[in-house]
Order: sequence, then structure tokens, then C-alpha cells
Amino acid sequence: MSEDSSDVDLESLREQTETGNRLQEDAVNADDEEVDAFRQTLIAALAERQEAGSQRTVSFWDGELAGLLDALESDPERLRAVGVALQEALGRDPDPEAIDRSEVAQLAARLGFQEADPELVESWREAVGDAARQL
Repeated sequence: MSEDSSDVDLESLREQTETGNRLQEDAVNADDEEVDAFRQTLIAALAERQEAGSQRTVSFWDGELAGLLDALESDPERLRAVGVALQEALGRDPDPEAIDRSEVAQLAARLGFQEADPELVESWREAVGDAARQL
């Protein structure tokens, strides 16, 4: 082997070792596997609801929140203002005509998820797209 080719091999090895170590690579791969597993779970859940026509309603028990929504519903101007503010916070074009009690609850939940875990929401959006393409 010539001296030039051994220098190239040594330089190649140096570059590989300078960019990180095996533990760092394993950690990145483990994170990717967790994301992929969760994304697959999301895709399966979305597909199941679409194909089976499963319940698409989300409900939970919260008397105080229900009272707030009741009060907003009795004040349509304020309900629309809150809904438009939520739409804008989510980067959507304001559509006051689309605002009702259900829309406000949906927007508030989406904004809460977005604020709490933007990566979760990104995975969810990608999974929705993947699930739609699979149907």
C-alpha cells in the first residue's frame, strides 16, 4: 500500500471519530426508533378510526370548562373573538363564521398540544398525512 492511500485512510478514520462517538449515534438512533414507533401507533389509530367509522367524538369531564363554554356560547361576540384569537395563535386564517362551541374547544386543545409539545404535533400532522395516503 502506498503512503498516500494510508494517509487518506487515516484521515478518513479521524473524520469519523471527530464527528461523534458510538454512544451518541446509538442515542440518536434510539430517539428515532421511539419517534417511528409512536408515529406508527398514530397512523394505525387514525386508520382504524377512519376505516371502522369509530367514534370521532372526544369527550371529558370538566364541569368548570363546560361552564366556561356555556358562558361563551351565550355571548356569541366573545365566543367568536376567542375562536379567532385561537385560530390566529395556530397560524390559521381567521374565519369567524366557523366559530362555535365545538370549534373553540378543538382549537384550544390543539393550541395546548402545540404549546406543550410541538414535536408531538408535527408527528401527528405527518401521521395524518401518511394515514390519508394509505386509505
